[in-house]
Amino acid sequence: MEFCTNCGTKLDKGSPFCTECGAKMSTNQKSSRTNTGSKPATVTLPSFSRKTKIIVSSVIALMLVVFGAYKLGESVTDKNKVFGAFIDAIESGDTDFLAANLFSADDSMEVTEETVQGLLTYFQEYPYAKEELVYELERVSRSSGGHVSYAGESYDVFDKPFITFEQRGKKFFLYDNYQFMLNPQPLYIYTNYPNLTFFMNGEEVSAKLMDDGVVDLGVHLPGSYNVSSVLETDFMELEKGIDVNLFYQDYYELYLDIDYVWIESAIEGASIFINGKDTGATTSAYGSDFGPVLLDGSMEIHFEKESPFGKLVTPVSTLDEYYIYPSFTFTEETLEEVFASVSNYLLTRTEAFSNFDDSLVENATISEHNEISDIIQSLIDYEEIYYGFFPEIRYDLDSVSVFENEGVWNAYVDSSVDWVFTRYYAYSTPYLIERTEHHQFAIQFDERTGKWLVDDLYDSYSYDGANVVVATFEVEEKYAEINELLETASEPTVADFDELFYTMVSSYVDAVNAVDFSIVSPVIDPGNHSYREEVSNYIDYLETRGITQEFIGVEVTNIEKQDDEFYIVSTFEEYIINNTDGSTYRGFDSEYTVRKTDDGLKVHELLETNARN
Repeated sequence: MEFCTNCGTKLDKGSPFCTECGAKMSTNQKSSRTNTGSKPATVTLPSFSRKTKIIVSSVIALMLVVFGAYKLGESVTDKNKVFGAFIDAIESGDTDFLAANLFSADDSMEVTEETVQGLLTYFQEYPYAKEELVYELERVSRSSGGHVSYAGESYDVFDKPFITFEQRGKKFFLYDNYQFMLNPQPLYIYTNYPNLTFFMNGEEVSAKLMDDGVVDLGVHLPGSYNVSSVLETDFMELEKGIDVNLFYQDYYELYLDIDYVWIESAIEGASIFINGKDTGATTSAYGSDFGPVLLDGSMEIHFEKESPFGKLVTPVSTLDEYYIYPSFTFTEETLEEVFASVSNYLLTRTEAFSNFDDSLVENATISEHNEISDIIQSLIDYEEIYYGFFPEIRYDLDSVSVFENEGVWNAYVDSSVDWVFTRYYAYSTPYLIERTEHHQFAIQFDERTGKWLVDDLYDSYSYDGANVVVATFEVEEKYAEINELLETASEPTVADFDELFYTMVSSYVDAVNAVDFSIVSPVIDPGNHSYREEVSNYIDYLETRGITQEFIGVEVTNIEKQDDEFYIVSTFEEYIINNTDGSTYRGFDSEYTVRKTDDGLKVHELLETNARN
């Protein structure tokens, strides 16, 4: 067996060169043999020091480590494996992995867990977008390209896809470095009002006004944002926000329902409040524009005004109309004062009518006091009797309105009054009237006395009754008084009998001359048919005799009450009797029975009549 003298490697038989180190072998080198038993020749291997062996082993080991590390790095940076890991993270919602492996194309913008969560939320809301992403990544993983982009529908919107897979330099100076990049996208907002301040997720952002109301809010990483606009005026701050999704759309409308409203108030100088805040603006009695304001229902408006009788406040209402007519009302305390004043006015007014004395009237303005005086004088002139009261008044709270006119404070209030009264002429029979009437009181505030005075009283056609304050009054004594009055006043007077017989005798003469019983029929008791027939027959008899009459006069000479129904009445009647022989004056003393009916006094029967000599 032969070995290389240079490196010690075993040689193939007859080989002129070493197959390991390439050294040339000598062909004359042969073994000597003798028949005398001499020892064969020995080949000696080269000798290596311990240090040499260690160095050789270390080099070999290092080469193996480097080779393994290279292969490991090649495996870790493999494009397909990066794809696969990203797909798994998307599918499982691994925010930590995605946050570590998603990078911003703009170094000034950081990919955070919030960014990643927005992406996952987007894929949850739009599953087809995730499926499209997974499909695209799998397709790319089988391709040999180095730069891959994905945006789905965003291709139609953005100049650059919102997410790309790119080869970004070298990793460890050896391998292609593949990364998923989020590309910032522009955001445009259309608004109908200039000079707005914009915020994204609560942080102010710069805004550049472009043409046609479009505002450029700059570029931002794809994600979900809350964009709000703030309009600051001298008296208020208006804010409105929208949610935007910068994965598939870069243009949004943020339309503010901003307008000017027309406020027309019956009170000059009332403070205007928006959402409980004093705007510093006030009302005009002639009406004025106010704004800008939102009309989307997000704002509430009310008005306040200091007055000599306390603060006036309108109800809070939603601001959603172009025309506003504030309705001022009183505080609860002032309402009590107003209702008490009106009630007292009405009580003293009825007493003044009953007693024909206008000095009894309280809580009335001078003009209203004069009006009551005129009514009392009319009652006196026409001999009318009035007595009345009211058990209950209901004040309509929804009808109360307050206004100011040339420095004078006025108000209206509707009411429903339950009246009990009688009103009759002195010579007529009274009867009780019970009815409900709706009134509107016009009242004024007297700053000198600090009281509310009634200025006028109208019929009300707007009383609702759904929201009322009820005032009740003790009326038992009033009922007793009016019943006594009615009972006393229902007794016929001498004047009543005078009127009855004047009507009866004069109409009887007319009936005789016209031969028509119906002329005198209304004053004859309808319940006494025999007397009615007697009068009718006598009229016909006189006609057969050719007798006519002329009425001169009648006098009631005596009245005797028989019971609650019947009276005996004596009269003296004077006539001119005309017949074929001429005309003759005649006087008669007569006695009648008179009955008191529901329809007044009626002649019941002629008891006797005698000619006076």
